[in-house]
Amino acid sequence: MKERSFLRNAVPDDMELIYEWANDDEVRKNSFHTDKIAFQEHKAWYEHKMKSESTLFYILMFEDKPAGQIRLELEGDFAQINYSIAKEFRGRGLGRAMIELSEEKLKSEYPHIKKMTAEVKTENSSSQKIFEKSGYEKAYIAYEKVFN
Repeated sequence: MKERSFLRNAVPDDMELIYEWANDDEVRKNSFHTDKIAFQEHKAWYEHKMKSESTLFYILMFEDKPAGQIRLELEGDFAQINYSIAKEFRGRGLGRAMIELSEEKLKSEYPHIKKMTAEVKTENSSSQKIFEKSGYEKAYIAYEKVFN
């Protein structure tokens, strides 16, 4: 899959596509904030991310079609990963391809980055498998208790 894929920079015209992907039921379920996102809230967030020097935002292209997004938040010598795959492209190994492509981009364009991290919900077994197959190790487990 990786050989038929590449990353391109996200641009302002991608805002509505990213909004659509962000509000996909599966994406919301696997996000730490599960509520649907209002368009105006998304627009302000997206415009901020487009201007941020500490955010790298890419669109995964698969056979010249947008198939997902990956955002890397740079902080010191590490990058925090946040990604999603478009519904119609899931189950094809593109998550792993996208992570590997982003690693290559970081190594060549941001050599000061020495570590990539991701936070994954315990019930999101798909993302856990992707990261484990890509050589990532569990660094910690978080516990929480919600009061009603």
